Amino acid sequence: MHGVPIELVDHATADQLAVMQEIVNRDIEERFKINSTATNNGIATAFGAKK
Repeated sequence: MHGVPIELVDHATADQLAVMQEIVNRDIEERFKINSTATNNGIATAFGAKK
């Protein structure tokens, strides 16, 4: 589960799993934002909008 150690997931309660899932979801959102920004900057540089 997205970098969460299996030992934590195996014996976790439903509430603990929900917290872990929220952490994973936030991490995915942050990675998407970072990748989008990097892509946008690359495109802008390629077309001469940035130097």
